[in-house]
Amino acid sequence: MGVTIDEVVAEAGTKGRITPEVLKREMFSDAMIAYQAREEKLGREAIRELERRVVLQVLDRRWRDHLYEMDYLKDGIGLRAMAQRDPLIEYQREGFEMFQAMMGQIKEETVGYLYNLEVEVRRAGEGAEAHAEVEAKGLDVPPEQKLEYSAPNTAGEVEVRNERGQVQQAATAKLQRDTAQRVAQGARPEPAEAVPAARGAFGQRTEAPGAGPTAPQLNRADRRAASKRK
Repeated sequence: MGVTIDEVVAEAGTKGRITPEVLKREMFSDAMIAYQAREEKLGREAIRELERRVVLQVLDRRWRDHLYEMDYLKDGIGLRAMAQRDPLIEYQREGFEMFQAMMGQIKEETVGYLYNLEVEVRRAGEGAEAHAEVEAKGLDVPPEQKLEYSAPNTAGEVEVRNERGQVQQAATAKLQRDTAQRVAQGARPEPAEAVPAARGAFGQRTEAPGAGPTAPQLNRADRRAASKRK
């Protein structure tokens, strides 16, 4: 999937007519073309099976992580009273924000896996019982990630700590900036970026150092022309 500025300008007519809606439409169109090509390559039955496995795997992992984070939040929520804040209200507010962040992570990670997983499709059974078996490399191995959780300090402010309880200054500063922006604008936090694993962010094979150049990817116009020729 790839959209160049020249393609977007050609679709819009001029740079002055490019709006967020135009960019969103072009990127969505390009993503759908790429996914349709992937479905044609793997087969309809195989892609549906892959979707089920990916959604269940990601949902199970992210939900368990969310429950752990809620436990950490519950352990320290009483300290909010030292800052003259109602612990119950703070627990509900931060719990809702954590849930929204979890939903964003589920969507982002699911899409990333569906587009990038290395998939091997095999036919099993005979006759009417024949079905596709899907082997997705890297799906069962969770992305390597370091445990971080939010906790209040003695002033009642939220800060980010690692698994050793050490304050993460950069993450804390980012969280405080996001909190200030939400208070000023009434916006919700952006989903956290997925942490890449050893095989790549979504299990795809990464290029080894010193490897030769990869084949150039077709852009959106090339793929549309190829689909018309079919």
